[in-house]
Amino acid sequence: MASREKKKGKCDACDKDPRILLQIDSGQWLCQTCRRQFKQATKSKECEFDIENIDRTSDDLKANRECLPATEKQIAYARRLGFDVDESSTRGQVSEFLDVHDSVKCYVYDVWQAITGNRPKDCDISRNHLDRVICRVITELKIGKIIDEIEMQRYDAMCEASDYHESRGEEVNFKDLKPPLERDRIFKSVASLLKKQFPEIYTTTLVWRSGIKQMFARFLGL
Repeated sequence: MASREKKKGKCDACDKDPRILLQIDSGQWLCQTCRRQFKQATKSKECEFDIENIDRTSDDLKANRECLPATEKQIAYARRLGFDVDESSTRGQVSEFLDVHDSVKCYVYDVWQAITGNRPKDCDISRNHLDRVICRVITELKIGKIIDEIEMQRYDAMCEASDYHESRGEEVNFKDLKPPLERDRIFKSVASLLKKQFPEIYTTTLVWRSGIKQMFARFLGL
């Protein structure tokens, strides 16, 4: 199920709007949750969907999300991220957790970079620990949905900027068009949690950056 294009709009399967959509081989536009469910369903012996006629199978996709139990792999992955997932959870319920986690992960990574000047992957930290911190942003701070909307708005801004540069015949890296984060209460809440969970990295990085700035300031006679 190779994707060809990306856009924002209403998912052809679940009717949720707005969502970031990818076009599948049948020509239909699916959100991340429905793509995951569709992929699982087409491989499942319990449900076989006609990939060439997803309009007919949209109701089946919805029923699949509501009724079929989550797979062991789904549950294990969600629990590794820190979610308290019950054995009776449906595929749709777990997929919703994972979708929000993906959005919050992007936001938290950008907060980390704004604070330290580095991406988390460039720092000596436990990725499992960071995944659980991201989960806490959702389950404890209760701002997962807000961050999901923020990321959608930032993605919209990237698309608009990309269209502008394209209209002028300019080639740009799409990732470079991502707007900076606003230093609002959401940013401060996430930054505070990161500081508590990673005090050594947070402090060490800021001290190092501060020392470099001071060294250059002295060198330039500022």
